Formats: sequence, C-alpha cells, structure tokens
Amino acid sequence: MGLPLLNGWIPVLCFRNRLTVTHWRTMDSQCAELLPLVCAVLSDPRQSLPDDTCLEKLLDWFTELTGRVSGLSLLQLHPCLTDFMSAVFKQKSSEPVILSFSLRLAGQLAASEEGFSFLEHRGVLDRAFGAQGVRGAAPWSEATVRSGWVRGLGGMLQHTPARHFFHNHGYTAVVLDLQTDMSLFVAAAANQLLAQILISTPSLPGHASPENGIGGVEDGTVEIVRHVGEALCSEDPLRSGQVLRLVGLTVGRCPQQVTEMLWQRMQAATERMMGNSQHSVQQPLLDALLAVARTALFSSADSSLVALMDGLLGTLSPKQAIPFASGIARLQDGPAALRRKATAVILQPLDCILAATDQQHPAGLVQEFVGERSVLEEQMSRKASCVSLLCLALSHTQQLSSLQGLFPDPPATALLRCVLTVLKLSSGVAMPCGPAGASVLTSLIGSSRVQRSALDALGGPGPCPGGAEVPAEVLAVLLEYLRNPGVDSSVLKKAMQAVSRWLCFCSDSAAIWLFLNEDLIPVLKKRLCDVRWEVRDSALELLTQLAEQLREKPGFRTVLSGSGLPVLLLSSLSDPESYVRASAITALGQVALVSALAQELQDLALRFVEILAQDSEGFPRRAVIRVFSMWLTQCPPLPAQDLEAPTLAVLALGAKDLDWEVKVHTLELAETWMEQTLGDWGTSGPVEPLQKLLRWKLLDGVCEALDDCDRPVARKACSVLLALKGLLSRAAGLQGGMDSVTWDPAGQRWAEELRQRRGAGESGGAGPGWLRRGGVLEVLSVLELEALQETLGQSSDHVQNSPRSLLEDIAAARASEDNAVDCY
Repeated sequence: MGLPLLNGWIPVLCFRNRLTVTHWRTMDSQCAELLPLVCAVLSDPRQSLPDDTCLEKLLDWFTELTGRVSGLSLLQLHPCLTDFMSAVFKQKSSEPVILSFSLRLAGQLAASEEGFSFLEHRGVLDRAFGAQGVRGAAPWSEATVRSGWVRGLGGMLQHTPARHFFHNHGYTAVVLDLQTDMSLFVAAAANQLLAQILISTPSLPGHASPENGIGGVEDGTVEIVRHVGEALCSEDPLRSGQVLRLVGLTVGRCPQQVTEMLWQRMQAATERMMGNSQHSVQQPLLDALLAVARTALFSSADSSLVALMDGLLGTLSPKQAIPFASGIARLQDGPAALRRKATAVILQPLDCILAATDQQHPAGLVQEFVGERSVLEEQMSRKASCVSLLCLALSHTQQLSSLQGLFPDPPATALLRCVLTVLKLSSGVAMPCGPAGASVLTSLIGSSRVQRSALDALGGPGPCPGGAEVPAEVLAVLLEYLRNPGVDSSVLKKAMQAVSRWLCFCSDSAAIWLFLNEDLIPVLKKRLCDVRWEVRDSALELLTQLAEQLREKPGFRTVLSGSGLPVLLLSSLSDPESYVRASAITALGQVALVSALAQELQDLALRFVEILAQDSEGFPRRAVIRVFSMWLTQCPPLPAQDLEAPTLAVLALGAKDLDWEVKVHTLELAETWMEQTLGDWGTSGPVEPLQKLLRWKLLDGVCEALDDCDRPVARKACSVLLALKGLLSRAAGLQGGMDSVTWDPAGQRWAEELRQRRGAGESGGAGPGWLRRGGVLEVLSVLELEALQETLGQSSDHVQNSPRSLLEDIAAARASEDNAVDCY
C-alpha cells in the first residue's frame, strides 16, 4: 500500500475510510484501551522515552478533550491518569521531560473546579507543585521542569479555588523568583503567569495598597505590586527589566486600581532609572510608559505621566527618542501639545538635513527644537549615525501625514518636500552648501539604505494642498533615479512602484502623456535591456501597472502604439531568467487589452500556448494561465468567439502540467469559463450552456483533477464541482429541461479509476452501474462531493497522526523492550 499512497491515491483512500478516522476531539474505545499502557510506559523510568514532539501532541489532545468534557470526567473515566501523575511525582527522579509533561497535564486537568477538587483531595497537586514535591527534587535544576511547573500552574489558575490554592501555599514568591531565572523560557513563562494573576484580580477594596495586606487572592496581587516597586529600586538591571516587561503586559488589562498601584511604583523609580545609564533597562521602561499611556492615566494634560513623558522627549538620546515619540504621536487621546512635540522629535533629523542644504525651511516642519540641538547635529555629522538616525526618522514619517492635529497647514506638503530633499541629496541632484552640508552629502550620497527609506516614506499621494506641481516634482525626482545607471536594483524597484502610485494622481492628462512619451517610456526601454534581471523584472511590473491604470484612457493607446514597447515585450518572452519571462507574459496580457483587437489577442494567445507547452520553468507557465483568466474576466465578448481554441488548448496542457500551482490556476480558469458560459440564462434554462461545457470536455477535465496526487488540486476541483452542483440544483428547482442534457462518463479515464478506487463489485460500493450515463446533476450527486471535500480539508497525515496512532507509538516502547530478545 505504500507506493499507491505516494503516487497520489491519498484523497480516495481517505474518502473510502472516512468513517473510521479518529478525531482529536473524542476518545474512542481504542484510545481508552491504550491509555493505561501509555501511562505505564511514561511512568516507568526503564522505558525508552518518546521525543518532546509526541508529548506536546499528547498535551494538545488533552487540551482538546478538556475543552469538551471536564477534567473530573476524564479523571473518573480514566483512573490511570491519576495513578500516572501520582507515580511520577512520588519518584522525584523521573526524567525531566516526563516531569514537565506531568506538571502541565495536572494543570490542564485541574483547570475546572471539579477536576481541581478531585486532584487536591488525592494530594496530587501538593506533590506536583508543593515544596516537598518536584521543587524539592534534583530535576528542579532542569529548566524544562521549572518551565513545566510554571505553565502547569498557569493552566490551573482558571477559577477561584485554584487561585486561593496558589496564594495560600506561597507560590507567588516562587514565581517572582523565577522571573529572573537564567533560562529565558522560564523567565518569560513566569512573567506571563504573573501578568495572568494581575489581570484576573477582582476589583480591590478602596484601601488596598502594597503596604497593607487584605487577604486571599487580592493579597497575592499586592505582593506582586510590592515586588515591582522593590525591583525598580534595585541595582539589578535584570530584575528591573523583567518587572517593566510585566507592567507592559499587564496595564490596561487589569483593574484600574492595580494599574494605579503599578504606576505609583514606576513613577517613583523612573527618574533614577533613566539617569543611571542602564541602557538594558531604558527600553523596557519606555515600552512600559507607553503601555501606561494607553490607559485612563493619560487622559488629562496635567497628569504626572504627561509631564514625565514630556521631559523624557528632551533628555533621551535621539536613537531612543524617535521610536518613543512615534508611540506618543499615535496616542489619539493624548494632549495635542505633547503629540506635536513628539512629532517634532521625529522630524528633527530631517530638519538638520534641510538646514545643512542652506535652503528655506518648509513652513511648520519643526517650529521649536526639542532637546540639545548640538547633540543631534554632532551625530548627524558622522556617517554611520547620520544614516541610522535619518532612516529611523523616515520609517516613522509616513504615518505622521495621516494623523490629525500634528501639523499646522499644509502638513503633507511640508513633509513631502523634506523627503524629496533627502532623495535629491542622496542621488546627487541637490548639492548642499557649507561645511555642514558637505558632511551631510558625504553621508547620504549613494546610500541605498537612505534611498529605500525615503522612497518608503514618500508613500502614496493624498490630499495635497500644493497642487499639481507637487506630484510633478515627485515624478521628476523619481525619473532621475530611473535614469541613474548606478542606482541599486532594490532602490529602482521602489522608485518604479512610487512612479505607479504618483502618476495616476496627475490631473492633467496632457502632462501625463508628455511625461510618458518624453521621459518615462524611453527610460523603461533602456531598463528592459538592463544587465540585472531584477531591474528588467521591475520595469515589466511597472508597465503592467501602467496598462492596468491607464487602459481606459484613449491617450494611452496612442502613446503605446508609437513607443516600440510591444516589440521589446515580445523579446522579453525569451529572457534567460524565468521571473522576467513570467512578468513579460503578464505585461503583454495587459497591454494586449489596450487595443483589444481580436487578431492581436489570437496571435498572442497562440504564442502563450507554445510557452505553456515548452517552457521548463513553472513561473512563466503559471503566468500564462493567469493571463487567460484575466482575459476572460476583462474582455468577456471575445473568449467564446475568438479565444475558444487556444483556451481549450491551455486547459488541456495545464491539466497535465507537473507543477501543482499550474494545475490549480488551470482549474480557476475552468471555473471562470464555466461561470461565464452558464451566466444568467434567464428563461432559456441552462440546457445550451451545459451542452457547451460537455462538448468542450470541461467537466471531465475538472473531474479528473479530483484524484490528483496534489491535495490543493483535488480540493480546488472539488470546490468547482460543488459550486456547479449548487447552481444546477437551484436551476432545477426553478425550471426543468436539464434532464435532456446527459453526461456519459463511461470511457473516461477518471471515471474508471475512481470506480476502481471506490471498490468495484462490493456490496453498497461502486458496482458496474455506479457511474453511468445520466443528467449532469445526477452524475455530480453520485460523486459524493460534500464528503470528499470534508476529507480533502483534513491534513495529509490525519490518519497516521491521529490520537490512536500517537498512543500506539508511545505504547510501542514497552513492546520493543519486551521483544528485544527476539532479535537474537
């Protein structure tokens, strides 16, 4: 059976046996019989252990089970689970992976109150999590055991009894200690658990504070808050950083009183922490401050949080200040003055560039400098820091133009001209003046990193008060990049994408055609012959976008006809790089629609059929199928009259292609053609369209794909036929006449193979008359497409990777031990 499975009969075999597949959400009798043996293997230190993957899958299964039934039900129905956990925790010398698994399993089964009470009454939880249990054993030194202990508690803390158990046994102190564990996984798990505790805290009494305990669960919360304050006052950056990350995880999701208590501890320590040069602490602190600022504490302009953040904007290093300022600018409910100040911090590196060029500052860019200007200017005078800060600022500028209230009018124009200045300087078009300008030029000119960042910041056109001259200036700068022979290919790609975005913003059609004729098209013709395939590919992509955007404009047809581009595009079909050939096919497909002449489409279609039959790479073949689908949808009058023969050839070739994506695209093409052929049949009924589909062998081609060895192909074929079946079912209810259209699958390869797979001659199976001549809807019904779709929707290893199979694999460890002597 191994070879047929590999050769593609997986969908059919799964279909035939679909009722016997074990689902992850149930424990059938076979799994229940295997479970005691599995527990015995896992609890026996002499047995060979399964790998971590098996144990993770086993936990996943129990998670699914406890989502449907309570932990108590599982424990009562399967007492071997309790015996297994008790045995593992009593041994204390069990393997670390088994201990970790058992701890997490105990937490999962105790996630319900009933399961918790059951395990607590039998002492399992004390042996699992108590000081005399796993924590007092040698394996506690293993990170995986400590991680399992934390995650087990986290799974259990879903209800009040478990939270009382946690706090009454002093586990809070243990988790706080693990917060600075040497293992990052353990420390992160501890932080997540502490955040879970704070978030699930009920509303506290008005007198609650870290100075007075209030008992129970709330007292544990106060203990955590007190620890936060102590850690922030310590000299240990690891402790401080972890509690700051805890604050970031918690505030905004916990009760308001807890947020206020945490903020009080942070506020007292922030100034000291920012002044001690502990850079590892500063970033977590800034992140925590932004998290607090997203709560109600940031609502008033005179709050201490606002004052603190305002002061930090002027004292942080530029590298830290810019991301911090970006976070403040995005706070929609923050004070407008603080948001404008944050915006100025982001734009200050750009302001330094403008100052170095000795140009007039655009109005309203940076009205008042924040912090020490000399510090920023000194960093901008050095190449590495200049490029780094400028790219950092540019990465945050695109969002600023869309945020309200950050600029005096006109916001977009001022920011846009800054970005254009950077692009001009970087390409050498603009030459700054003075010593400062010379230093800036040395840093920026030819920097592809700066150029890419600036092109990203250029974004797309929006409401621009600068009028038509603004996009014209943008296009002029971009054109210089396209003309520059030394520009990096990645920069050229971004420049071409920007041209496509900005060209459609020009309102003057005459200016568009002039730009295309005299500027852009001559440059693109050169780029189509570039030695770098990435550049040729980008040029073809730009031509495709232009054809999509301007196809309906009469002027574009005139420009294209006299450009000589179609000849170059045809030559690109023979490019040595497959990506370029695929892009050329797509570009030609769009360009052909500009004229939409039947003869041109027919000639090009035949050329594409040759490519589909002969090209050795998958990308061009996929592009051919996509172009035919695009033609069917964007020029509907043509296919039935002029493209029928090449489309049928494409469907036949695509169905037999070795590339599964080509086959999926072929089915999408068939689906499009079926939809257009059936269309809105009105009072005439679907008889004539169905006859066409059968005459073209379209339905047989889709049915053949049902048995494809590539699951996505079979799944797509099934969905196409189901859509057709639904359409015909609705039509049958409205009007008759469909029975006169008969479909005879006999003699078709797919029908014979499917009949054999279904079990010819079996009782209730696929006998000789199983798939015979009948109406189209009748044949589709016999195929049982709904059941097949369900089977195909499962993962390819759902039979082998079932819970029963997993339990069998683990249980096999004992069998292999018992039978080891048989080899001798």
